[in-house]
Amino acid sequence: MENPYDEVAKALTEDMQKHTSRALSGSVSELGTITNRMELKLDNFKHPIPDFLVSEHLTLDPDYLNDSYGEETPPELKPLSPGDRVAVAVVNGGQDHVVVARVVNYG
Repeated sequence: MENPYDEVAKALTEDMQKHTSRALSGSVSELGTITNRMELKLDNFKHPIPDFLVSEHLTLDPDYLNDSYGEETPPELKPLSPGDRVAVAVVNGGQDHVVVARVVNYG
């Protein structure tokens, strides 16, 4: 009979190895995507992260700059939405994830 905790133990071991490798290499950033449930899904981690931090400029009201002249809020100032690709700083030894910017393909 298979041990139901083997998959969890394997995922934790892989995650610890990644964090250790990052700590030793000095890399503390990741790329990710905002899911339909507004969770953070890192490219290099299997599970979505529901509790994460966001740079304040990505939390502005969508109509913040809209005015009577028809000016709209620039896309880079709009709040995060599902499908957005983001740059994430991994801090506090991997315990916290901070979305620092929305990223797009250039060109």
